[in-house]
Amino acid sequence: MDAGSSLPLDAAIALVHQLLDLAAHFEAAGTGWRPVPGDFLIDADARLHLSEARGAWRLEGAERFEIKRPLIALGTCLVPAPLVLGAPRLVRLLSAHHEPPTHRVISVADARLELARAERELALPDDDFATMAAITDQGLRRERNEDAVEIASGVARDGGRFFALVVCDGIARSTRAKAAASAAARTARAALERFAEEGDARTANAMVADAIHEAHRAVCSQRFHPGRGEPPGTTIVCALVHRNRLVVGWVGDSRAYWVTGDGATQLTRDHSWIHDVVASGAMSEADALRHPLAHALTRCLGPIEGPGASEIEPDVVTHSLRGSGHVVLCSDGLWTYYRDAVALGRLVGDAGPRANAARIARYLVNNALVRGGGDNVSVAIYAHARG
Repeated sequence: MDAGSSLPLDAAIALVHQLLDLAAHFEAAGTGWRPVPGDFLIDADARLHLSEARGAWRLEGAERFEIKRPLIALGTCLVPAPLVLGAPRLVRLLSAHHEPPTHRVISVADARLELARAERELALPDDDFATMAAITDQGLRRERNEDAVEIASGVARDGGRFFALVVCDGIARSTRAKAAASAAARTARAALERFAEEGDARTANAMVADAIHEAHRAVCSQRFHPGRGEPPGTTIVCALVHRNRLVVGWVGDSRAYWVTGDGATQLTRDHSWIHDVVASGAMSEADALRHPLAHALTRCLGPIEGPGASEIEPDVVTHSLRGSGHVVLCSDGLWTYYRDAVALGRLVGDAGPRANAARIARYLVNNALVRGGGDNVSVAIYAHARG
């Protein structure tokens, strides 16, 4: 069984196909099947063998074959490694953390379709995204994805290339959280592109702040009914890279990091209740995490802060990019599991020394899923070459 963790990704995917073929034989015979991990043997040629057909029974009447249990049993052999290097769909398919909606049976046909989608995602060439990549994933426990990501690149007015990244996390308790996050991310990305192409890159701090103000107005323009829940709201973190200069702006608790081979630096400070009480020394982080206000924000975008851009106070920082490294933006669906910069920086390094931005983004999202996937997970990556 342990042999599965040392397999290359394509061999692991082949094992999933073998499992589905085996399950189809059980189903054709009118038999259900609930194996445990010890029932599987993986030989040196990456072929799947069944030591015994434990957990098999005759399907009666309207009873349907459920493939999730066999997938979880195989997933114990393949998750986290090597499937953590694949598409998030693969991790979700074989994860014990992922429970399908109540009363929904995951069939062999459903699993084949999802596996095919994952293989298509992995087959897409990512050469065009070697420098930048972004992924947003629903996670394993949420009914919908209320995060949004945007990336863009182009040529600035002074002739230098620029790169823009945005991550937004819609506030779950608010109305139209997904629409708020999507509107904010699109608006901020478009503003950063426009400012970089038409403006003076030396005023990048003002560009980032103005982009966040425009995003706030976009969220405030979303229709909602006062008195029917909280108004729409979202966090935002955005980054603009021009030559060897990085400017980061944010409102809320989505984060930005600069990661190099020497370590990682968190560039943002959460606008949250827990950050404030821990920073003041009033509570330890462990105690604050158990408090009912642990996930409360002190700032966000949207009407709850006021309809005008002047009501929003984004923080903006500048960082000089010396040498090669990665700019990482993420929602709390990732950093909840890697709360300090050292842990997140180590995770980026674990993706591999030759991993491009797309592979790193997948790797970060997959690791959040493996750790539980309790929230939507969003990541945007920019790989900076030595200046």
